[in-house]
Amino acid sequence: MARCIGISPFFACYGWNPKSHPEIPQRLGVNDPRLAEYLVKGAECHKYLQEQIWVAQRRTVDQYNHKRKDIEFKVGDLVYINRKNWKTRRPTPKLDTRFAGPYPIKERIGRRVYHITLPANLRVHDVFHVSMLEPAKTSSLSQRSLLLAEPPLRNEELKFQVEAIVGKCTRNHEPEYKVLCVSGRAPETRNLLDELVPAQVSEMCRVSSF
Repeated sequence: MARCIGISPFFACYGWNPKSHPEIPQRLGVNDPRLAEYLVKGAECHKYLQEQIWVAQRRTVDQYNHKRKDIEFKVGDLVYINRKNWKTRRPTPKLDTRFAGPYPIKERIGRRVYHITLPANLRVHDVFHVSMLEPAKTSSLSQRSLLLAEPPLRNEELKFQVEAIVGKCTRNHEPEYKVLCVSGRAPETRNLLDELVPAQVSEMCRVSSF
């Protein structure tokens, strides 16, 4: 007997329970009165199964909601944002930052949506569902403070001037260039092909040695 529906799976499928010594059933004709009785019992069984499945589903929902509730935030609370949908310049998502922030909550929109105050350089939508947010917990140790984690997004503006290309390699069938800034230090990125003007790349390749 199945616990969720209160009857055996065989009865749920065929509408009757098997006997230990079953008799060979005879085929019912179209005008046989037992056929109508069988159809009525099948419809009643189908309705009963639907009711039992609905009761089992409601019981599961109540038990789940009793243990799990959405986190509620207030205006001004600091939260971390899950950045799994953000595209960054880092080579692999496995080694990238999981959460960005913390950032303050600007406004609550509805029951499960919040408006977050983000820096202008991130250039992402600033409205998030509560499932994408994590509360920023302060440490009990006074020497520890909340660290601001901002992933380098692909559409960030470059804040350095390229002087020359000093290296070149191919990764995943895509060319990558190691460039030298005017300040003499290389920027913290490797995929700069889309950021450079094609004419500049050709000119630098002629004057640089690889």
